Amino acid sequence: MRSLRLISLWWLCLALGMGQSAAWAEDNLPAIVKRISPAVVVVETQRGNKKGLGTGFFINAQGHIVTNYHVIFGAERATVKTQDGRRYPVKRVVAEHKEADLVLISADIPPREIVPLEISSKLPEVGEKIYAIGHPMGLEKTVSEGIVSAIRKLPNLGDIIQITAPISPGSSGGPVFNGAGQVIGVARATFRTGQNLNFAVPGRKVLEMKGGPGYSFNHFSQEMPGDALEKYQQGRVLHAKKDYAKAVQAFQEAIKAKPDFAEAYHGAGMSYGAMRKTDLAIDNFRQAVRLKPEMPLFHYHLALAYFVSGDKNKALEEYRVLTRLDPNLAAKLKDMLERAPAPQQPQLAPEGG
Repeated sequence: MRSLRLISLWWLCLALGMGQSAAWAEDNLPAIVKRISPAVVVVETQRGNKKGLGTGFFINAQGHIVTNYHVIFGAERATVKTQDGRRYPVKRVVAEHKEADLVLISADIPPREIVPLEISSKLPEVGEKIYAIGHPMGLEKTVSEGIVSAIRKLPNLGDIIQITAPISPGSSGGPVFNGAGQVIGVARATFRTGQNLNFAVPGRKVLEMKGGPGYSFNHFSQEMPGDALEKYQQGRVLHAKKDYAKAVQAFQEAIKAKPDFAEAYHGAGMSYGAMRKTDLAIDNFRQAVRLKPEMPLFHYHLALAYFVSGDKNKALEEYRVLTRLDPNLAAKLKDMLERAPAPQQPQLAPEGG
C-alpha cells in the first residue's frame, strides 16, 4: 500500500513538473526574446528608386547572416542594420540555396555586434508553440507567436514548416524559434487566399549551406534591367505550373533584356530538360556555367543533362568540378548516376536540385 502511494506521488510530481516546465517556458519568453533580438538585423535593399526590406540573423561567429534569397535578388545595393542602428553595406554573398530561398551574406561588422543564434537541425512537432521575430511593414523587431500547423513536403524542396505565426512583407528571412530559444526555421512566405498560410524553411537547410569565399555583392547584383527580372520571375512561375514552352519564352525574353543573365539560361535549361529537349537544355546550362562557373547547381544540372544524352565522360567532368564546389551536391549526383539503370532514365527535375 505504501509503495502504491509512493508511485502515485511520483506520477503526481512528474505531472506537476511538466506543467511547471511549460509555464516556465512562457514566463521565460521575454528573456529569450531579449537574447535573440540583438542577433536579428534589418536587410535594406535598393534598385533605382525602389526600396526593399527584409530580415536576417547571424548564424556564426564569422558574422554570416542568413536571409531569404528573394530579399536581395535583383538589388543594386544592400545594407544590414544592426541592433545599435548602424548600417553596413553587404560585401559578399557567401553561399546560396535558391531552391530553399536562402542566402548567406556578409558585411564588415565589428565582432562586438555579432550575436549568432543556435539553429536546430530537427523538425519541430506539429502543434508545438513557436515564435517569429522580424520587421513586418518596417515595424522592427516585432514578435509574433503561433504553432506548427503542419510539416509539408513540396516537390524538389522537401520538408517545409507551415506555421500560424503571422508573416508580413519585411518579415522574410527572420528566425522562427521554439520555447528553448532555438531557431527551427526561417520565415519564408505567406499566402493570403481565404486564410493566412505562413511558411518557414527548416533550420537544417541553413546548416547545409557551407560558407566559403563566395563572391562580391557587386558580382551578384550586376546590372539587372527591370524587364529581365520580371520575365525571369514569370518564367519560374510558368515552369512551376509545368507550362514549359511559355516558361522558355519568358526566360529567353529575360536573356534578351540581359544577355549575361546566368540564372535565366539555367531556367531555360530546366524547362527544356522537362520537355526532354536535352540538346537545348545542355546549350543553356553551358551558357549558365560559362557566365557563373562557381555556381554548383549549374554544374549539377549540366552533368545530369550530359548523362541523359549519353555523354558519360562530360558528365564525369562536371562531377569533378562539383566535388570542389559542393561536395554534398557532388555526392548526391554520384548516387543518382550510379543508381540509374540506363543513361536515358534520369530526368531533369522540374525545378531545383
